[in-house]
Amino acid sequence: MASRSAMRSRRRSGRLGEAALNEAQRIAKVGSWELDLSTGELLWSDEVYRIFEVGPGAEEPIADAFLARLHPDDRDAVLESHRQSLAERTIGEVSYRLLLPDGRIRWLRQRCEHSFDDAGRPLRSVGTVQDVTEQKQAEEAVRESERRLRRVESLARIGHFGWDVPRQSFWWSPGTWELHGLEPRDEPVTLELIQSLVHPEDWPLVDAAMQAVLAGGEPAEIEFRLRLPTGIVRFLEGRGEIQLARQGRPILVTGFLQDVTERRVSEEHQRLAAKVFEQSREGICVTDADRRIIAVNEAFTEITGYSQSDVLGEHPRILSSGHHDSDFYDAMWGQIDATGHWRGEVTDRRRDGSVFACWLSISRLTDSSGRVTNYIANFSDITLQKEAQARIQWLAHFDPLTSLPNRVLLTDRMNQAIRQVERAQQPLALMFLDLDHFKNVNDTLGHRSGDALLVELAQRLVAVVRDSDTVSRLGGDEFILLLPGADASAAATIAEHLLADIARPFRLKSYELTVTSSIGIALYPLDGADFETLMKCADTAMYRAKNQGRNAYRFFTAEMQELAARHLLLEAELRRALDRGQLYLHYQPQMALGCGHILGVEALLRWRHPELGQVPPTEFIPIAEDTGLILAIGEWVLRTAVRQVKTWHDEGLPPLTVAVNLSAVQFLQPNLPELVRRALMDAELPAEHLELELTETVATRDPPAAMIMMAELRGLGVRLALDDFGTGHASLAYLKRFRVNKLKIEGTFVRDLDQDPEDKAIVQAILGLARSLNFRCSAEGVETAEQLEYLRQQGCDEVQGYYISRPVPAEEVPALVKQHGERVA
Repeated sequence: MASRSAMRSRRRSGRLGEAALNEAQRIAKVGSWELDLSTGELLWSDEVYRIFEVGPGAEEPIADAFLARLHPDDRDAVLESHRQSLAERTIGEVSYRLLLPDGRIRWLRQRCEHSFDDAGRPLRSVGTVQDVTEQKQAEEAVRESERRLRRVESLARIGHFGWDVPRQSFWWSPGTWELHGLEPRDEPVTLELIQSLVHPEDWPLVDAAMQAVLAGGEPAEIEFRLRLPTGIVRFLEGRGEIQLARQGRPILVTGFLQDVTERRVSEEHQRLAAKVFEQSREGICVTDADRRIIAVNEAFTEITGYSQSDVLGEHPRILSSGHHDSDFYDAMWGQIDATGHWRGEVTDRRRDGSVFACWLSISRLTDSSGRVTNYIANFSDITLQKEAQARIQWLAHFDPLTSLPNRVLLTDRMNQAIRQVERAQQPLALMFLDLDHFKNVNDTLGHRSGDALLVELAQRLVAVVRDSDTVSRLGGDEFILLLPGADASAAATIAEHLLADIARPFRLKSYELTVTSSIGIALYPLDGADFETLMKCADTAMYRAKNQGRNAYRFFTAEMQELAARHLLLEAELRRALDRGQLYLHYQPQMALGCGHILGVEALLRWRHPELGQVPPTEFIPIAEDTGLILAIGEWVLRTAVRQVKTWHDEGLPPLTVAVNLSAVQFLQPNLPELVRRALMDAELPAEHLELELTETVATRDPPAAMIMMAELRGLGVRLALDDFGTGHASLAYLKRFRVNKLKIEGTFVRDLDQDPEDKAIVQAILGLARSLNFRCSAEGVETAEQLEYLRQQGCDEVQGYYISRPVPAEEVPALVKQHGERVA
């Protein structure tokens, strides 16, 4: 491309001369250019050369000079603007920066348009480029001025506004937007927005001030509250006046707003401080720089008994009780002089001579030059608080009923004792003591009598042991005895004394009560090296004593630990056994002695664990009862058994009856009749084919409640049997009223029938009792033909046992029923 000092153009006649055009462009700082799109030739006017500071005689390509001087960040935008306007056949406009050789920046605004041939092909682009640097600088100066104003407004928390009265619109400065908790926006503000931000209680005040300005023309000043969008309330002070009016009518009102929240808060704090001084429940005493009292509040008088007139001009030492020496006060004032404040507990004396504890805080006040002007003392009477803290501290370490050490203090003493005996190579014994059947005392005599028993028991325990021993109450009727230096022999001796002393009658008001206890003993370090281990071992031994008859003591053994560990394992596994399908039922046939037919079966629960193998019911059923799992398991047994009987009936077997055992926990559930009803209904089994068995012990635990439950169950149509009869202690009066269908003779009486005449006598007595009460009678544990024949001769109705059949899976029952249907035993 060739450079030119003047525009090569095809000027038409009547147009401005070239010199005049150049001069006009120079004055306006506007240059023109033309680009031949077919050849790429670019022509500039003289003003463009001046703007780009390129000499007209330069040999360098003009297009390259143009692109080279563009600011690197703006080149793409310039090229894209030209491409887009060409493609869209529109006028292109773009602003960009020029980077001059000496590093100066010049702002240009470029405008161009394009021409095309008849075929739509672009021919040329013509345009102008204008130096707008001064304009940009002016705009930036305005923006900087606005930024400075905004910073000033923000720092001073002020803003200004304008009100276009005819249009009822407002203009806010950025500071005003910020005062209202909003981001500045370049848009008019409506009266509705202002009203939504002003506190509802203050809007009438703001509205009245606005109307007063319009009506009277005088400036108005008000203070009001804003409720920001965040919910925070701020106080604003505002002033507005008419700035422009026409024919006496306001056109423009201007004014300012200032955030005065901090001032209002400060004023409120001062007001509150005065109110607090007068109404504070803490005593306040103000002295001058010489520590002479110049003011006290009402609480000071109430706490100390001294009125203001009594103490004005006095030194605060008037309250001194003599409990603190001069070193105490020297240290106190030394800290005040060094740090300006002190706080701590002080014992003072009231006017009447009584002593009280107080929590005192003293602060030193100084003026702007650092000179001491006053001392302020705040204090509160903490006498009751200290007494309460002492009580709390005592309760944290002692049992409130017996005044014995609790678990916290026992743990501390146990740890100390272990360290001492370990250093001295001495033994140590830990006893776990629990009363036998203590629940019966609470249930029959009431909790007050039970508490009185525990208090006297604690006194007896303390009287038996040495001063170096510790007797602690864990809770309820559980006590722990820590015996440092006691070996197995000494522990046994102490246990015997304890059992004997506890067995002496207790006098509780008008009652004379005799109780017993069970004691477990663990030895350090044989059974454990820490408190928790020893206590678990002693607890295990105590339960062994209970299981072996109570009113005894037992030492911990490794066997007990194994049993306890297995118990925990079985409990954990039993919780998942039902969901994992490990529980199942076997059925033991019950044969009628009269005809030899199988009339029913007893459902017996079994547990096969994948690792533990077959777990005996005698081992896992007590665990299920203790943990409450028996409820879910018992419901599963009931539903499974009745469904199975219904299946046998549908398969054509004679109408069998299924017997299901009820545990004590199940029998005490109020919803048991409803559970039974739903199970029968879901299985579509008539109620007479279900027999519920409960033990004599369960039935006699609460006879009135048992009779009500039995009546509800009989009302459903099911049969009831009293299992293991002869092993409990049911009175004949209760037995007559229980109205069961069957008595079941416990297998231990049947086992030795052919050898033990006493067992024969018991069986004969039970059979006679059943006949007299019109109950059927069934014998369990029949294992020989001789036993069966004897029971037949004595008139027993039914038998079950290994002689008839072992418990078998459900699928083997039909064959047994058919086998016994073909012969008579």
